[in-house]
Amino acid sequence: MAKTDFIPKRDGDLDVYEENFVNKLTIHAPALAMDPALVTELINGINSHRVAFSNMISKRAESKSSTEDNYNKKISAVNDLRRAAKIIKSLKNYNSAIGDDLQIIGADLPPENIAQLKPVLNSKVNGGSVFIKFRKGEADGIKLFSRRGTETEFLMLASTTQAPYVDNRPKIVSSQPEQREYYAVYFIDMTDIGLVSDVIKVTMA
Repeated sequence: MAKTDFIPKRDGDLDVYEENFVNKLTIHAPALAMDPALVTELINGINSHRVAFSNMISKRAESKSSTEDNYNKKISAVNDLRRAAKIIKSLKNYNSAIGDDLQIIGADLPPENIAQLKPVLNSKVNGGSVFIKFRKGEADGIKLFSRRGTETEFLMLASTTQAPYVDNRPKIVSSQPEQREYYAVYFIDMTDIGLVSDVIKVTMA
């Protein structure tokens, strides 16, 4: 049976764990006769990470907001470009030379709604590897999360811009079949966008 670390791996869970530890260490340190200088050093180190985590969450929210604002304004600008192209093409003095120069000749396909973008994952097991297929569309790529065997939490497996992604990790218990689960979310400039994909499951024989 795989051993479970007493310290949580997920950042959010670790932050809650650290808060409890710092608060309780302050209470128990005198009874443990711990060196006050050591206690202060430990607490400062832990709190330093908590501040960094808080800043990361704040900047991530700002980054996501900026990405969405850029994309929404992109949609608005693209719509203006399409409207302008239709108007220009309808004018009696329009000709293909002008169209070529303005680069307005071609298919007229509206952009996708960034808030509704959702990866669709497909998988194929080949030997000791799982091939995860996806289409990235207008996104830069996907962030892929996985849970396998006896694991109780999904952990980030990779950020990838190329499909398929090959998961060639060995099984936790080599002599037993292992179920693996995957889900993903699109990203643009490393900022999550859109909706989380459905979870897919595969079994490693």
